[in-house]
Amino acid sequence: MDVPPPSPSIPVAPPPATKHYRRRLQKDGPPPPSLEPSPSSVEVPDLPTQSLQEALQHPGWRAAIDLEMGALRLNQTWDLVPLPAGARPVGCRWVFSIKYLPDGTVERLKARLVAKGYTQTFRVDYHETFSPVAKIPLVRVIFSMAVNNGWALH
Repeated sequence: MDVPPPSPSIPVAPPPATKHYRRRLQKDGPPPPSLEPSPSSVEVPDLPTQSLQEALQHPGWRAAIDLEMGALRLNQTWDLVPLPAGARPVGCRWVFSIKYLPDGTVERLKARLVAKGYTQTFRVDYHETFSPVAKIPLVRVIFSMAVNNGWALH
């Protein structure tokens, strides 16, 4: 279904200018300089890359890959363990994207290492999924009980 163009007699307001900028939560001061490449130092490719070999040839994507791997190591995301007998490893792949500021300039190149979870089979590779979620009313009740009973919270 085609949308007709606006009538010349009806004024169309320009889109509002937003001033929303992404900010990182900084608990212990600013991040180490080695983990945050400056946007001005990023050479921008025409399009996000789709292959790892292509990305490794570009210095901006290479820096994004190094940044992601550094963050994964810093957060101790995984441990290397022997593969149990009969188990199949879950593969992974790189996803590349270009992040822009509200004014349209490039903020940074981003690379993420994601697991290929779609290759797993229920009751073969896993048996159940669990994601604990605490709702705010429940947290308030627990805090209230702790205060009223003099419990120590850690």
